[in-house]
Amino acid sequence: MKKILVIDDDPDVGQILNMKLTRAGYEVSIATGGKEGLEKARDDHPDLILLDIMMPDMDGWQVCGRLREMTDVPIIMLTVLGRQEETTKGLRLGADDYIVKPWSNPELLARIHALLRRAGTSPATSWQQIYSCGDLTIDPIQRQIAIGDREVYLTPTEFRLLSYLARRAGQVVPYSELIAQIWGTETEQDIVRLRWHIHNLRQKIERDPRQPQYLRGKHGIGYYCAAQPQGL
Repeated sequence: MKKILVIDDDPDVGQILNMKLTRAGYEVSIATGGKEGLEKARDDHPDLILLDIMMPDMDGWQVCGRLREMTDVPIIMLTVLGRQEETTKGLRLGADDYIVKPWSNPELLARIHALLRRAGTSPATSWQQIYSCGDLTIDPIQRQIAIGDREVYLTPTEFRLLSYLARRAGQVVPYSELIAQIWGTETEQDIVRLRWHIHNLRQKIERDPRQPQYLRGKHGIGYYCAAQPQGL
């Protein structure tokens, strides 16, 4: 039985979704806030997540970003925010689909079925606990970075950036994709910000920032986290 996690602070929405999804044959769990949702996602490893945006403790944009540091599980944003720029932002942050409330139950079930079917034809969904690259370790659950025995303190943006690159270790991630994942936009100003954060990250994690071993770049294309750093 496929497991669906609903993250929504409205108890009425949670009750309706629980009833409809259970009748459709899914195992359902409910989280009434972003932080609780992240904990349940970590502990229960759902097959799909329905995510609201407007929540008091942590909004859906933040939750989506944190989830994408942990997993590639399908995410459907289910929200009252229906402007084009909001839909675009959700998809750029890593959501697989975006549905505006009030929703049609047949359509919602069809989209859930389609995403689960697509996920079933892909490699097994990853719920990564710890990434390692040489003596660099990244714990996305505890939000801890270490070089050997030395803990490294990063800003939230630096952590998201490094975690995303670590999930794709060995693959060059285009500038545009990184910018979309971190800020949900793509402007010249964002490219400047991206380069500045990469510079700061190298200052913190590299022995010689001028000759980076972990966080490397491909000129004119993007950045990547070296799967097997050399020279350390």
